[in-house]
Amino acid sequence: MNILFISNWGIRDGLTGSTVIPHIKILSEYEEIKKIILITIERDQPVVTVTAGKIKHFPIHSRFLLFPFLEKSFNFVRIPKILSGLIRLEKIDNMIARGAPAGALAYLTWKIIKIPFFVESFEPHAEYMLESGVWKKWSLKYLFQKKWESKIKKHASGLITVSNNYKNRLLSEGISDIPVEMAACSVNQEDFKFNQQARIRIREKYNISENTMTGIYVGKFGDIYYEAEAYKLFKNTFDFFNGDFFLIIISTDLEPSIKKNLEVAGFPADKVFYHSAEHHEVPDYLSASDFGFAPIRQASSRLYCSPVKIGEYWANGLPVLLTKGVGDENDFIESEKGGILFEIDDPLPALEKLKTLLNEPGLRKTIPDLAAKYRSFNSTRKIYEKLILKKDP
Repeated sequence: MNILFISNWGIRDGLTGSTVIPHIKILSEYEEIKKIILITIERDQPVVTVTAGKIKHFPIHSRFLLFPFLEKSFNFVRIPKILSGLIRLEKIDNMIARGAPAGALAYLTWKIIKIPFFVESFEPHAEYMLESGVWKKWSLKYLFQKKWESKIKKHASGLITVSNNYKNRLLSEGISDIPVEMAACSVNQEDFKFNQQARIRIREKYNISENTMTGIYVGKFGDIYYEAEAYKLFKNTFDFFNGDFFLIIISTDLEPSIKKNLEVAGFPADKVFYHSAEHHEVPDYLSASDFGFAPIRQASSRLYCSPVKIGEYWANGLPVLLTKGVGDENDFIESEKGGILFEIDDPLPALEKLKTLLNEPGLRKTIPDLAAKYRSFNSTRKIYEKLILKKDP
């Protein structure tokens, strides 16, 4: 069996490192799968290829980057033609797309060449972007993505959501002709486990005393994540701990933008460290921290998402300061002592609860159990075996 795996992100994107690369490695473990062609959509230079063993990387360079609508329109016409040619050349049997935008590419390719396609991390992307204020209800981006998601629900050979909330919604919509499974965005626990030596090294490097409360934010700002509000949250946290607080930001966002936002929020420049780290470097910075920030925009559709950063924080033993109404975690994160829920406009009550939680003995050793329970790659393996390899459970 030969697989075409489609990512709408570039190879250097943090989401590719955290959610795509681990999945194609899982697929490569199966003897039945002989070849995996990884597609990434590249918008920046340079491109690092990850061709190895069964995996062959085929980057597709996006065009018209200065004109976003033209870029998207052109790509959704050009790329399916490229993919259909690759499918014939490489004798591909199945397509797997990561996320609804990549799922749209898979669907449009399926219209040209009818081979089965599966969409994992399937979420209502059009709703996300509309509720985040990034797209307007009348915009062509929203209308086309909404249309393609509807087509995916009809023609995919299988869907994998990242939350039970969205799986249940799809089933309530009457989807019965295709299988719908759930696998939350998972994490390699061994790679992300706490490292005491890294904690000491990084804290010494940036003059962070062991008693200074340290919070970390990993990921981008904007779109479904708060931006100005997130920086205000960082300042509120700094004030709550009476200035004895240090902030670590690991992001691919441009440093001038981060510095400007910190300055506007009034966050002191000597109490923050910014780094555009490679994905394999992130666990060391998590180890140097005491808790993780997850300020995700509040909207009704957020119950359907599964931020990968939550699993990474948990695997390292960090409690999460998470916006209310996000993912399946909204129902159990506080009761299972994996973090605290907060309202973006009034975070102080949550910070009080977080301070109490952080004083619980052995917390750093027990929180990784949540990553094992809710964010294990075993769920993904079982679903691949069921949907792709057609193995009996």
